[in-house]
Amino acid sequence: WVTSDDARAASLRKKCLITVVPIMDIDNVAIGAGGKNQQPQDHNRDWSSKPHWNSVRGAMKHVKKMDAAGGLALFVDLHNPGAGDRNPYYYVPPRETLSKVGAKNLDHFTTVSQLEITGPLAYKGRSIESGKKYDKNWKKISKNWIAANTRDHCVSVTLETPWNTP
Repeated sequence: WVTSDDARAASLRKKCLITVVPIMDIDNVAIGAGGKNQQPQDHNRDWSSKPHWNSVRGAMKHVKKMDAAGGLALFVDLHNPGAGDRNPYYYVPPRETLSKVGAKNLDHFTTVSQLEITGPLAYKGRSIESGKKYDKNWKKISKNWIAANTRDHCVSVTLETPWNTP
């Protein structure tokens, strides 16, 4: 959509710098693997002070640079959910880790997502917090690291986009 002739997409491109990192786990893509729980470190549990993967380190550096320049408002990490999931949904940072403005912006983003992502695979409002109870390395998940290390207004989510649907 963002590259389409849609008037709203064209307006967005004029107002925003959109950075796309197509693949973080290039090695596994090359061999046809998904990369989930890759050893020695899952790419999406590597967002820390000492990341193992060069791709994660590079993405973190770019994010910090964008944020320092005041140019980061939204971070969306695209993932594939389990084979049985039929609709997109978000993983979001734990609410208690967000500022008031960050929580307000996240709520606005998910509300607008429900209005805009209508099909063929519709976002129906499902969001899951991924905090302490979700994973022992929850602070090292990309969107949680973004929420903790960028300006208060920034929205950071993981969008799970179903791939195995009829």
